[in-house]
Amino acid sequence: MNPRSRILELGTDLSRPTSLDSPFLQQQEQQQQHTTTQQQHTTSFFDIPSFKTQQDMEFTIPDRYGYVILTCLVGQVATNTYLGGCVMQARTKYGVPYPNLYAAPGFHKDADNFNRVQRGHQSMLETAPSFMVMSLLAGLQ
Repeated sequence: MNPRSRILELGTDLSRPTSLDSPFLQQQEQQQQHTTTQQQHTTSFFDIPSFKTQQDMEFTIPDRYGYVILTCLVGQVATNTYLGGCVMQARTKYGVPYPNLYAAPGFHKDADNFNRVQRGHQSMLETAPSFMVMSLLAGLQ
């Protein structure tokens, strides 16, 4: 009688390792270990590396942190108001009515001059959020 048919008669599962197939099983185990090792060392694009530090990071708010907040809030409002006033003066000077954000080069004769003033104000509005965040973080100790 064949040993495999004997195992089937006893109801033993053939997917489990047995001593009958030892060279085959050794090869399978090596392949599984190799695959497991590859899976452990493979990182995806979305994996975030973790860094262990030996001491806790601690932030303290300095005594003069109020000046940082003052610069971020009041300074931004003052700069925005000043540059907005410059744009309003340029609108009347160069004849660019609302709701036009920029002057059309073929339609307005001083379109470049007005667009420079408008772009200066727009640039301040674009960089204000990152300036505020970086300033507030830099003010911490």
